[in-house]
Amino acid sequence: MKRVIFSAVLVVLMIGLGVWGLIYTKNVVSDSRSSLAQVSAAYENKDGAGAAEAAKALEQRWNKFCGAHIYISDNEHAMEITNLVARIRYLAQEMDDDLLVECAAADRLLELFGEEQNPNVFNIL
Repeated sequence: MKRVIFSAVLVVLMIGLGVWGLIYTKNVVSDSRSSLAQVSAAYENKDGAGAAEAAKALEQRWNKFCGAHIYISDNEHAMEITNLVARIRYLAQEMDDDLLVECAAADRLLELFGEEQNPNVFNIL
């Protein structure tokens, strides 16, 4: 009986942590997309310092997330987003014209990354 209870507790714990991970990932994706919108808005308003600061915050937040996420899954989308975020930070500092294009690409990849996190049996267990 103890084995059954222990097994049930482990299954509930796995499901709970899986759901928590999905919710956390959705929140990070949402925050990152908001930060991208801030970078774009600052660039359009010719606010170089604001764009650079928002891009720096975006990069720090995303890198912190990826540091833990890489242990959970090896996802090419996450690595591509990491590369785009680093490029966005550089472009924001330089106020380069390609910034809006890179922000749009990163936003689309974040959208796809978030859609991958929709709950199902395979990404919870």
